[in-house]
Amino acid sequence: MQNPNLPPGAQPVQGQPPQKLTREQKRALAEQKKRMEQERMRSMELQKLLGNFQSELETSVIDPPMMLKLACNRLKLMLKADHCVATAYEHYVQHGGEICLVRQQSNLPPKPAAEKKDEGPQVKRVIVGTEIMEVKIKQEKKEEDDGPKIPMPPPLPKEPLKGGQLPDLDGVFMHPLAIMEQVRNSRQPLMIPDCSKYSDQGVVQFSAPYGIKSMLLMPVIVKGEVLSILIIMTVNQPQGYVPLELRYTQQAIDSLVRSIETAPPILPEKLKERVITPMTHGDNVPKQIEYYSEYFDNIFDFMIAELEEDEAEELLELQKAQETVPNKLRKVWLQIGKFLEFKEQPKLAYLFNIAMNELADQAIEFAESKKFNQPRGLKAFQEFMDRQVKKPDLKSFFMENDPEEKQSKMMIVGNEIISMDTDAGAEAAIIEEIIEEVDKEITKAVRGNLLFSEGKRATLINDIEQSEMLVNFVAVTAATDFRTHIKAALPEMHEDIDQPELLADLAHQGMREISMVVAQNMAEKYLYDMEGFLEQPEELQKSQIHQLQMYIHYRVMANLVPTLRAAEPTLWAMMVQDKIKKRAQKAAKQRAVLVGRMVRASSAESDEDWDEGEDENDEDEE
Repeated sequence: MQNPNLPPGAQPVQGQPPQKLTREQKRALAEQKKRMEQERMRSMELQKLLGNFQSELETSVIDPPMMLKLACNRLKLMLKADHCVATAYEHYVQHGGEICLVRQQSNLPPKPAAEKKDEGPQVKRVIVGTEIMEVKIKQEKKEEDDGPKIPMPPPLPKEPLKGGQLPDLDGVFMHPLAIMEQVRNSRQPLMIPDCSKYSDQGVVQFSAPYGIKSMLLMPVIVKGEVLSILIIMTVNQPQGYVPLELRYTQQAIDSLVRSIETAPPILPEKLKERVITPMTHGDNVPKQIEYYSEYFDNIFDFMIAELEEDEAEELLELQKAQETVPNKLRKVWLQIGKFLEFKEQPKLAYLFNIAMNELADQAIEFAESKKFNQPRGLKAFQEFMDRQVKKPDLKSFFMENDPEEKQSKMMIVGNEIISMDTDAGAEAAIIEEIIEEVDKEITKAVRGNLLFSEGKRATLINDIEQSEMLVNFVAVTAATDFRTHIKAALPEMHEDIDQPELLADLAHQGMREISMVVAQNMAEKYLYDMEGFLEQPEELQKSQIHQLQMYIHYRVMANLVPTLRAAEPTLWAMMVQDKIKKRAQKAAKQRAVLVGRMVRASSAESDEDWDEGEDENDEDEE
């Protein structure tokens, strides 16, 4: 057993009595024990904070900028510092090439709300004859640009910050400081315990206005390049850090680097603000994320089925990789990043845009019908992606004239100015009307509305003309029945075969064939009625029919994919089915009344005919 009067590790000499410690030795021993206990407690505290940081990096789905923001807050807490910022290296030709500026920083106290000035409408005075009239000037709203903007450094504080005040360094340029390039080139941390006494006057001049007393610079090296430099600083008093703290700080940086290497892509700030933030805040966040996960899965399923094998290979690999992602939000983030890549590929953009809008319309229609809240951020996602990933202009496929040609011209007739459509304008109006009618019919068809003609009373399914029946083969209820029939016809299979996946593929491919036939029928019906269509060359006719056919087919299948591939009908499909049942019941009652009236009318006509015959016979006899 260790003698408490001896230093740690010392052993008493055998045969000799233990030596008594002097007062100074006892005091030194007590201080050593105290330091060791403090170091042990500090090590446990840092280990706990590091574990929490690593866990949050693994479970939270965040892109590199958000990871750096999280690191700023956690390192500030671990080192008991006052503030922490993360710089980023960016290329801007207008600023002379590469710059380094602060992009993330630890949380600052909320700023007081700025008073909004009531800016009334601007008034312009115009002299008309001898009178002065005031005319209100409309303020034109400039469209917001979603691309990166050229940064401008914020001005220095007018007065040096007082002790304890945290500096807002967002957007501050850091590359003028020589220490930034020093850390970047050496790839080693740099500690400045007292900025006011540092040898580099650039550091002294930079830190004084912001009240920075000490700094610790830590490089973040990702795949061999310095992605960022974290700067931990104090504003109350100069501070240094012991080797233990530096070791845990480096471990935190290493965890950050591993997470950045496997992070989802960096999304545009406006997309994160309008979609990701609403999705991940508020009530029922898990349900929100689950909805978007299924929503995006349906888009991928639709696109993969409509692409050739070589075109769909990349999407299939991505889909398989996403199946193993444990966190749904990370999966959603990766899918959105992939969608943004489609803007460089017209066919993928076309398919994505149609599927995105059709499936979003289903969710919005269901929410409005049931008076539920719509998925948060859904409309903002539609609007943003519509601008980023545009589908081809269908109208351009059918116009003989240049679609960019001016479609109207102004003509002065007497004292009036009138607008006259050019040939291109008239042609565009006809095409727009046809596409509008096609869209209406597709919308009615997938919802089963064509089962009930608005122009006839008490119409039932067996009363519908063949042309209308063909369209209703692609109703969502027909898709449900189609899947059910295939499932009933499947024989027993080996356990190695994924039967649900096989059923989904068979139902999907089978309905594609039906949809293609229906789409061709609809395309021919509309285009053959268009004036001058049959006078065009045969190849051009086939091309235009094919373009309209594929548009109809894509819209139909985008609506039916969730029903064809899911084990149970979607909520929207069940809502449509209930509406059809109610209409059928109402139509059956109306038909019963109508049939009763027809029977009575026919019975009355028969009696009158019989009576007239008897009268004629009586007259003959007389």
